[in-house]
Amino acid sequence: MITNYKPSDYEVLRRRGFELKQVGWKRKDIALALGLTAGWVSQTLKKHREKGLDGLLARKPTGCPPKLGPEQLSQLAAELNLGAVNHGFPNHIWTRARVNEVIVKKFGWYATAGQLRFNASRVPVEEDWMEFAEDRQKGSPAERSQS
Repeated sequence: MITNYKPSDYEVLRRRGFELKQVGWKRKDIALALGLTAGWVSQTLKKHREKGLDGLLARKPTGCPPKLGPEQLSQLAAELNLGAVNHGFPNHIWTRARVNEVIVKKFGWYATAGQLRFNASRVPVEEDWMEFAEDRQKGSPAERSQS
């Protein structure tokens, strides 16, 4: 039977699994005793072989490092605050494609959609304007409550 644990419990379980292996327990028996899978036990023991006791410590996932540093982000925010029209666009709406154009011109790399999730002093982006347009199509709050 596999048991659900909190993420903070796994460091203790890794250490206990390692201790049980040291006294001669088999992986499947360790898994059964801890309520985990044999694969999990195997991965834990592999981490210990590769990194020693440090391999059993809990670590916060690091994720992908940001492409723009804090200084570059503030430069980008300043550029976006100048407005889309100032950058040669026909209206004031910032879209991801437009922000990407500014990033390419200023910093020389192309950002994917997921890399553009930052708060540049809440510069309006396409999604904000889409919500605004949808609300306008629905009418005023009084009109919406009557339907």
